Amino acid sequence: MTTTHDLFTQAHSLLGELMMDGGAMTEESVALVDTWLTGSADKLGAIRAVLAQLKGQTSLLRDEEKRLAARRRSLEGTTAYLEECALALLKMREDFGEEAKVKTDTYTAWVQASASVGIGEDFELLRVPAAYLTEQEPRLNKTEALKALKAGATIPGLALQYRDSVRWR
Repeated sequence: MTTTHDLFTQAHSLLGELMMDGGAMTEESVALVDTWLTGSADKLGAIRAVLAQLKGQTSLLRDEEKRLAARRRSLEGTTAYLEECALALLKMREDFGEEAKVKTDTYTAWVQASASVGIGEDFELLRVPAAYLTEQEPRLNKTEALKALKAGATIPGLALQYRDSVRWR
């Protein structure tokens, strides 16, 4: 089977010959063009078949990613639940007057106190001193910029970019 590279090379060669002949088509050039067109149609059919296979594999992988993500979330939920159970058991030991610590030959468990920042009901970002805020770099909202450019707006540094793509049915 002819490779895609071969077809590109043949096309450039045919176009070069036609330009040198002033665009005049001979029987030989017509036959070469017909052969090239048949070869390119065959190659497009092969490309379409490979694309269909790759899209199928991509779909399977996407489904597997979703399944694995759901499994991960389930395990994370179970882990959080079991950690809450362990904490509750240790705190109940305190309610019975025991230390909130268990030490065995295989493990040791205890209650660890930690601190974090909580957001109160009266939280207003503008009232927080600047020393406790993090600056973020501005990001381009491409969706809104595209809508504006399509509507005829001029945005410095931005322009509509067009590209061609193959549609299959």
